[in-house]
Formats: sequence, structure tokens, C-alpha cells
Amino acid sequence: MLFLLAVAGFGAAMPGYEQAVYPVAILGAYGVPKAWAFNLIGFVLPGLLAMGVAIGMRNALSAAGWGARIGSQLVLLAGLAFLAMGLLPLRLDDLHAGVGRFHGVAWMLWCVAGIAGIGLLGMALRGRRRYFATASGLAAAGMLLGAFVLPDLIADGTAQRIGIAAWFAWLAWPAARLATATVRVQGEA
Repeated sequence: MLFLLAVAGFGAAMPGYEQAVYPVAILGAYGVPKAWAFNLIGFVLPGLLAMGVAIGMRNALSAAGWGARIGSQLVLLAGLAFLAMGLLPLRLDDLHAGVGRFHGVAWMLWCVAGIAGIGLLGMALRGRRRYFATASGLAAAGMLLGAFVLPDLIADGTAQRIGIAAWFAWLAWPAARLATATVRVQGEA
């Protein structure tokens, strides 16, 4: 929700910015007014929250086998990469210069680690949590399509948002489950 509000708000405040066309990172690029604020709210804080979900999953699934443990570690790495996109803003005048080129590396790391982590968690838990496995497969497919397939078919901004939406929709499920489990444990204490 934080990411969605940041993209909607900062996008509306930027003259000429079209949500369906332009990539999200433009809102946090060097030279863009209030880029630091967008990077903090749009990338860093959501990345930290995603990392918290991944750590909670890893702890909750410690006895679930190596697939679940590695999957949760990859989701943690994807959260770190999402956070890094906010610390490594683009340079609109030269996408391959300075720290801007590392933004692209962070994006690719987010994509690869996110898809692999979600997919591995879904496969590891398919015997115990069939709905979670199905949701994981759909989310991994959404990220894969948004990052690698759809940019050749539709506007980059739309494709990117499909992949990011799949990521956050998937993260919401374990976050809600972990929050419910925490409330139950605290209620028992």
C-alpha cells in the first residue's frame, strides 16, 4: 500500500508523468524534485517491510526443509534489492553512468531473486499449503511476465507495474498470516 500511494502521489505531482507509460524509477531519478522522498517511501521502506516478512517466514518455516529456507532467503534478498533501488537512483541523462547503472542491477536482482524465491517457496510448501503454492506460482508468473515478457508487448510502465503488483500481492499473504500468528501467540502469553 505504501508503494502504491507513493507512486500515485508523486506521479500525480510530476507534470507530464504518465503512470501507464513511464517506469516507476523516474519518480526517484536524480534531478527530479523530491526524488529522495519518493525513493524513501517508494523503495526503501517497502523493501524493509518485505525483508521483515521474509525474516518472519524464514523463522516460521525453519523446520519446513531446505526449499522453504532457501526460498525465504531469496525473498529476503529480493527485499534488499528493492530497498537498494531507492539508494541507487537513476540518472535520466545517462542511464549507464554512476550509481544509476547499479539501479538496473538492483532491479534485475529483485526480479531474479523474487521469482526464484517465490517459486521455490511455493514448490516447497505445495504438499501442506496448496493454495499458497498456487498463489506463489501465479505471483512468480506475474513477476516474470512483468519483468521479461510484457515490456516487449506493452508500455514499460504498465509491464513493470504488473510485476511489482504480483510481488506485493504475494507478500501480503504471508504478512497477514504472520500478523495473525503473532496476535494469537501474544494472546496466549
